[in-house]
This record gives sequence, structure tokens and C-alpha cells, in this order.
Amino acid sequence: VCNPVLLHISMSQYPYFTIGIPTYNRVAFLREAINSALSQTNPDFELIISDNASTDDTPAVVASIKDDRLRYVRQPANLGAVKNINFLINEARGRFFVLHQDDDLLHPEFLFRCQQGVGERSDVSLFATGVYSGSKPEGVLGETIYLRDPPWFPVSRLQTATEISGVDAAVMQLFSLPFVPPGV
Repeated sequence: VCNPVLLHISMSQYPYFTIGIPTYNRVAFLREAINSALSQTNPDFELIISDNASTDDTPAVVASIKDDRLRYVRQPANLGAVKNINFLINEARGRFFVLHQDDDLLHPEFLFRCQQGVGERSDVSLFATGVYSGSKPEGVLGETIYLRDPPWFPVSRLQTATEISGVDAAVMQLFSLPFVPPGV
């Protein structure tokens, strides 16, 4: 199954973006992931969290965050990762879908810069930004998404604190294992 992170949805009367966070027992990182999504400078989005029947404090953490843009769905049973992501895509009302992992952080201008890059074009189905993997270094900004966990490709190809260009991220997404959402 392809892992499209910005997926075109043709419903212009809805938000420009839907940010979807699939989660399962990742409460240690989830609050930061949610806060990084809700801290976007571009307000034209909805945030959907699909809890894959977590057994930790995920429901309480999400309930403690009050924001009208946030929708929380707790699955009655664990659907598995792919079905949980597909659930989020099916629930999305935005023009573009951003898959935001529950242990990643979005730069505050991520959506703003994506919308600038895509604009009102109707021929864009996939958009990629630069991705930074490793500990967030002081002063690093830009079109960058910070990942705590190494990407799903051989670690020998990545040294600590490496930035990967948007073009390279898109190529890896299309021709290798699922790569680094939400950068693509």
C-alpha cells in the first residue's frame, strides 16, 4: 500500500488540509505531536486523531486538549496500522491529507509553506518538503519536519542530524518502503 501523505481530495468547501494522526500506545509523544499540529500558522485545517484501541492514557491526554479543530475517534478494536491510516483518509474533509505520525513534530509553518508550494493548482497530488532526522539542533528552521525515530530505510544511509531534500524524500516515498510522513 502506498503511503500518500499529501493526498488530493476535491472538496473545496472544506479545510485546505486535514492532518491525520494514527496512534497506538504512544502517549509519551502524542501531546507534543498534537501541539505541533495545532500550533500551525496556517489555520485552514482540521486535525483527526484515530486511536487504535490504545491501552495507555491516550484518551485522557486527547480529552485534555480543547480545540475545535480536533476530532478524536477511538477504535473499538485494533485495526492494524494500514487500516487505521485508511480510516483517517476516509474521514478527511480537507483538500489535502497530511499523515502526521504520533511521535513526530511539525514545524509551525509546515502547512503555510505547503500551501504556498501547492497554491491553487489542481494538478498536484503529492508535495514534499525537506525532512530532518535526529535531535533538533538549535537554530535549524525552514521547511523541516523533526523526527525522533529513524526513517524506515537502512540507517547506514543516514547519519545523525541529517536533512533530506523534498525531492529526495518524494523519490524515496515513491520507490522504496514508506518513508517519512509528514514530509511527503
